[in-house]
Formats: sequence, structure tokens, C-alpha cells
Amino acid sequence: MARDLATIELVPLLERLPAYREVGGFSGFIGDPRQYLVDHFILLQDFYSTAREREMAVVTWID
Repeated sequence: MARDLATIELVPLLERLPAYREVGGFSGFIGDPRQYLVDHFILLQDFYSTAREREMAVVTWID
């Protein structure tokens, strides 16, 4: 997962946000979500990268 997250280019994804918003996405979000998404994506990358460096497993629970 850490390697996969490291290969994602966030800029092309963020360029699609205006079109996504026009079709009703982010209805409960006030303002531009780009910085919020960038900040949280970086935290996610750091989390998985640290787990990988420490040779730890990450369990994901999906209900």
C-alpha cells in the first residue's frame, strides 16, 4: 500500500474536482476541498510509509 500511495500523482486528480463539484460532489463541503484533500493524502502516505519502515502491518476494516 505504501508503494502504491507513493506513485499516485495528486495534481491530475485535483484538476478533476471542479467537474466533480458541478455534478453534485462535495455537497456538504464549504469552500475549495483541494488543500484539505492534499493535507490528508500526505498524512495517509506518511502513515503507510512509517508502518512499512517499521515492518508493521495495517489492518483495514470495511463494514
